[in-house]
Amino acid sequence: MTGVIQARENLVETPPRSVGAWLLATVMLLAFLAVRPNILGESFANFGTAVCLLMLVGIPLFDWTHARLSPATVVVITTFVGGGMWATLRAGELGFDAGPYANGLVTGMVILIAFGLYLGRPDRARAFGRVLLYLIAIMSLFSAITLLMAVSVGVVQIATVSIGNLTSSVLFPFTPTLSRISFFGVPIDRALGIGREPGWWGMYAAFGWALWPAVMPKTLLSLAGRTITAVGVLTSGSTAGFGVFIVAVAFTLFFSGRRDSSPLSTYLRWTAGAIALAIAAWVAVYAPQFGLAAKSDINNVSLEGRNLATSEGLHALAQLSLGERSTIYSPNVNLIAGVSEGGWPFFVLGICALLLPLALTRHRAIAMPAMLVVFLTILLAQPLTGSHAVYLLVMLSCAIADGAPPIAQSSSANVVT
Repeated sequence: MTGVIQARENLVETPPRSVGAWLLATVMLLAFLAVRPNILGESFANFGTAVCLLMLVGIPLFDWTHARLSPATVVVITTFVGGGMWATLRAGELGFDAGPYANGLVTGMVILIAFGLYLGRPDRARAFGRVLLYLIAIMSLFSAITLLMAVSVGVVQIATVSIGNLTSSVLFPFTPTLSRISFFGVPIDRALGIGREPGWWGMYAAFGWALWPAVMPKTLLSLAGRTITAVGVLTSGSTAGFGVFIVAVAFTLFFSGRRDSSPLSTYLRWTAGAIALAIAAWVAVYAPQFGLAAKSDINNVSLEGRNLATSEGLHALAQLSLGERSTIYSPNVNLIAGVSEGGWPFFVLGICALLLPLALTRHRAIAMPAMLVVFLTILLAQPLTGSHAVYLLVMLSCAIADGAPPIAQSSSANVVT
């Protein structure tokens, strides 16, 4: 009970209502979208870096009383720098061009420190969290409309845009897409949302669903917004995104931020939670269209390539390899697979960057569901190397949790210190 009272005493006010504060949050959102691996990151990375450089100078200059980095942010930045330095050194030793690694290290430091200073104030963290989740919900709604049109009257292409070296079709009302899958016999364009490719969009939509209660008010409209983000997971057509999402749902319902009145009720809830997680894992494998087994039929080449890369990474991890040149075409498909070239130090630093900040967060139960989505996605489905936005999601989750979001006001069950 003491922990709950302490949490309520530390509650912050709602995000600032001034136009300037919301404009700043919007500018930071644009900078975020221009960070890899987001949809603008391949073409407008310089814009994102420039905005962050301005913030890096401006915050200490104009807001020096609040220019601080939280302990969780310091851990994220430290582990990122350690991993970047290791990757740069190993690239040179293995005969790769170390220039891109060094450039990514310097750019990432600017981005992470700038966002860390910006998120250092809880009101700014929650303002940014809201505009990000608003965008995720809007893009989810657009992709849901596109999906309904695809299974009824047909899609309408309104534009074609380039994302790096790839070409994306933008479908009505405003849904960037890349590649297609067969959805119960109907060809469906996979939505990109705010990601560089559909797998990233699946992670973002699941992240939005998990973080939603921490920054949004408990209203019917807000509930509808959270529900539509779940639809966004489906429109990505991502097997990994779907699997991570249902595991996050099961974890949130039974484990996250709950406080029981007796040991028996805790035992029963944990038992039910274990069963729910087992069911979620089974669904992730065998669900029609979105399960892992279904992917073996729909895109077996992609699945085999990922399995081969992950197996090589597991072998390298078991051998405590420092990293070698891989013979696989895409060896860095996830954090485990990346061990084959990055070595076990990069793997350990990556795990620390994704999980250790949670230990330094005041209200861990608030940040845990969203961070679980990010952790499982990177561990099993997406690369951490060069993905600066992943570190920003961890920092955002911890910053919002440190600010004691609104959900803690109405329910002590969601506050665990």
